[in-house]
Amino acid sequence: MFANLVANPEKTNQQMKMVMIFCGTKDHLVDASDAFDKFLTASTITHEYRRTEYESVWPGRRDDHTWPIWRMNLRDAAPLLFR
Repeated sequence: MFANLVANPEKTNQQMKMVMIFCGTKDHLVDASDAFDKFLTASTITHEYRRTEYESVWPGRRDDHTWPIWRMNLRDAAPLLFR
């Protein structure tokens, strides 16, 4: 699926200005996100991966794969688009 992305990492890194992955620590996709981070790292694709923890905001929450969490991650990522 990502063969073109990793075939020429130098070209990919030049073309993609920012690759960010956010994943909640209680998200049901956290294992897949961890694996994707490792894949990108091994493929020398420049990226940033942040595991976000929102227990202090929403105690007892069972899944971080929700719109409010996504909005908080967007809030954290948006300023990086303009640096």
